[in-house]
Amino acid sequence: MLETFAALLLAHVLADYVLQTRWIVVSKRGPGFAVHIGLVFVTALLCLGQVSLPVLVVTAAHLAIDATKTLLMPSRLWSYLADQALHLMSIATVAALFPEAWALGVWADMAPAWIPAAIAGLAGLIFATRAGQFAIDYLVGGKAGEASSGQGAQTGLVERALVFISVTVGQPWWAGALLAAKAAWIGLSGARRPAALGRIATGTLASFGWAFATGLATAAIVTRLAAASLGGP
Repeated sequence: MLETFAALLLAHVLADYVLQTRWIVVSKRGPGFAVHIGLVFVTALLCLGQVSLPVLVVTAAHLAIDATKTLLMPSRLWSYLADQALHLMSIATVAALFPEAWALGVWADMAPAWIPAAIAGLAGLIFATRAGQFAIDYLVGGKAGEASSGQGAQTGLVERALVFISVTVGQPWWAGALLAAKAAWIGLSGARRPAALGRIATGTLASFGWAFATGLATAAIVTRLAAASLGGP
């Protein structure tokens, strides 16, 4: 089941955060929606290595969730979090209903046993960095893209990647050291820009928290998949 979940999660983050262009986002009420759902189908097909009912079900679920968000929900932090929670729930449900989907795909026989763990790690890294950026934008800017500009956005992405990696490799104290260094920097910059101090501190804490939580969840999945690849329980 976890192999299927990891493959579908990678497909999801690729479709939502790697392959989804600005044009797709701004034309979600038009042709961009069809293109996006097409990408969801293709990424699920490629990641599972088969054209099958699980691919169709996860694509249909993604379509229903995105249509609801686009047509009925405002562009706010709570709606973004609800949207992603529903996507994760739908992926988990499909994985529970079709636990052997990965094993029945072409990659299961071709790829080394450690590949599912690597897939889970990559999916988690993308979710920690790219999905986290949208959440932070909503939190400190009010809408996606509001705070995603310039050096600050790139710094946040690197910070979340480092925090995520530190947690997944079992060295969370690295994240603590990074947070302490960032706090010192915020203190210095706050003296120069006191009006922005609250926004920077809030964004930093939320960014680190997002990456830390994603790292913990990913580490748990990777550990289970790695044990299974070695013949463990």
